Amino acid sequence: MEIYSEYSFWWLIPCLIISFGLAYLLYSRSEKEKGFSKGLRYTLTALRTLVLAGLMFLLLGPFFKYIERQVQDPLILIVQDNSSSVILAPDSAFYQGEYITQLGRLASNLEESYEVLAYRFDSEITNGLDIDFQGNRSDIGSTLTSLQERHINRNVGAIILATDGIYNRGSSPMNVASAAGLPIYTVAMGDTTIKRDLLIENIVQNRLAYLGNDFPVEVMIRADKLKDRTATLRIARQGEVLFTRSITIDDEDFVTTVPAVLNASSTGRIRYDVSLSVQPDEFIQENNFRSFYMDVLDSRQKILLRFAAPHPDIAAIRQAIESNENYEVVLESTARASGDLKEYDLVITHGIPQRKTGGAEIIDRCREANVPLWVIAGLQTDWSTLRNSGLGVDVQLKGGDNTTDASPSFERDFRLFDLSGELEEALSEWAPLQTSFAEFSVDNAAKALLSQRIGIVDTEQPLWFFKETDGHRSSVLLGEGLWRWRLQDHVSRDGHDRFNELIGKAVQYLAAKEDRRQFRVYAEERFDEDDPIIQEAELYNASYVPINDPEVTVTFTDEEGNTYEFLFNRTQAGYYLDAGRLPNGTYNYTALVSLEGETYRSSGSLTVEAIQVEAVRTQADHRLLYRMAQSTGAEMFYPNELDALEEALLNKEGIVPVIYTTEQMTDLIESRWLFFLLVLFLAIEWFVRKYKGGY
Repeated sequence: MEIYSEYSFWWLIPCLIISFGLAYLLYSRSEKEKGFSKGLRYTLTALRTLVLAGLMFLLLGPFFKYIERQVQDPLILIVQDNSSSVILAPDSAFYQGEYITQLGRLASNLEESYEVLAYRFDSEITNGLDIDFQGNRSDIGSTLTSLQERHINRNVGAIILATDGIYNRGSSPMNVASAAGLPIYTVAMGDTTIKRDLLIENIVQNRLAYLGNDFPVEVMIRADKLKDRTATLRIARQGEVLFTRSITIDDEDFVTTVPAVLNASSTGRIRYDVSLSVQPDEFIQENNFRSFYMDVLDSRQKILLRFAAPHPDIAAIRQAIESNENYEVVLESTARASGDLKEYDLVITHGIPQRKTGGAEIIDRCREANVPLWVIAGLQTDWSTLRNSGLGVDVQLKGGDNTTDASPSFERDFRLFDLSGELEEALSEWAPLQTSFAEFSVDNAAKALLSQRIGIVDTEQPLWFFKETDGHRSSVLLGEGLWRWRLQDHVSRDGHDRFNELIGKAVQYLAAKEDRRQFRVYAEERFDEDDPIIQEAELYNASYVPINDPEVTVTFTDEEGNTYEFLFNRTQAGYYLDAGRLPNGTYNYTALVSLEGETYRSSGSLTVEAIQVEAVRTQADHRLLYRMAQSTGAEMFYPNELDALEEALLNKEGIVPVIYTTEQMTDLIESRWLFFLLVLFLAIEWFVRKYKGGY
């Protein structure tokens, strides 16, 4: 601790002189104090001098500076791979027994010189070395990143990474290691030899099919050291074999893709089992079997696209909608209009109502049938009829048949559905639509997605808006030329993703059915076997006010009829369930709740898919581990060399304690002890003078 001042300490001399002078005058010239003994007067003079000098000294702004030094020992992080691929080796017994003991001994020995923290990882990182080698995934990159984030302000000396180098999730560990800035010592586990094996490497298929339709499946097969063997590929559903193919393996490093076409003959979530005939001397047989699931729907949502005259917009809209297999588009001209609109989930009109052919009655028919409507107004639109249609748009023509170009300007306040940032950016670049030269306005219930930009001026006039009246949803686009947007999207991105997103989200919003259920359960339909089963539920009373007083239970039933029952937890305005992990397979669930004497239920199904990635790649990647160690200034060791690893760490020059220095400054005037000391001096002086009759 040191004392400093804002001014030179030489000012203490005048302070002492002035203080002594004032005290001397008090006790040498006062008649009452002249009767005090000489020693008493000297003592009181000294007390008063100290008090006055102390107060004057405080005017100099003195302060204390404290310097605190903290020594932080080096931290060694031990990280053990807990994935199942580690023990897919001839010495698996060593890894599950003696190796774990040696690793614990290494941690204990290092604790004598360093601070040591141990972790295990597979798909995520966990504290401790409770190792069972049962992890379904390996994410080395995220593990290293997590370690750095957890210990960002610590004196980390080194990381010991014990793994086989196989990763099947996350980013490249080499890139993460190079950017870590600290030595990463690797322990190379697993077996680097290529094993005799036949396996299903991947299955490629759509997740959705429609009843009665055929759907393609591609099975990727790999075989190592099985040249001149023959294998049989089978695809089955509920024990019924649907596809068989004989495969001749003509290379020691054999890879092939087998295409198959299956028929969706029943609805629901259907499980298909894919298998390869087992070879007698295969290293792993489990990777010869794999399953996939298909959601087979009974029907698509039907959309009617009615037009007054052929136009390139019609093809652009149709192609964008049909990029989503959930929709089926029916084209119909006004000249051949027929059928009941109730069979459609959405009606889109282009150029209707038209001045010559009319067609305005479809607007009223959609409203009566409560079928959502999207009107695309073109240059031949009968604006007078559209203005009186009740769709919420007012049109005041300014130049007869004159037209204008209106570029899209995205409205930031639009909240009916979200658009991606890339699409919002593209809208500002796409070509203008052609519309009539007019003044457009909409009523208060309308929500504009796009407004018109004329030249470089953003106007408040709508270009595309949405409206909902008494549960009936409608939309009006005040211009034609959407086909140019699709063309520009293809030119700039070599695809139509952004244009398809724009049309798709508008259609999805308009065609969505309003959910009036009082009890609803929300859940994902697919989970990996290492994911917890999460569900949320909402309950509404007769006034559709959310409540959560009654208990909600749910029962899961697997394919063998086994049941699993759970109770939802209450949240602030609903319910939440974490059912943990369930064995892989398909489950039907039913959630129940009782409200005012009536039982409500919500049912559905979900699939827990097996993870087999650890059995797909079994050859350890020691080359990766060597490169990681070398690039960070460390070394690679094998599991039987942990003693050498300990010695290397103890002799590493850069692993040393770090001294952190902290400076703290405190103004002397804030010191309580000084305040009480000065008060004590004054109190003693006052008491003595009082006692001697000085007052």
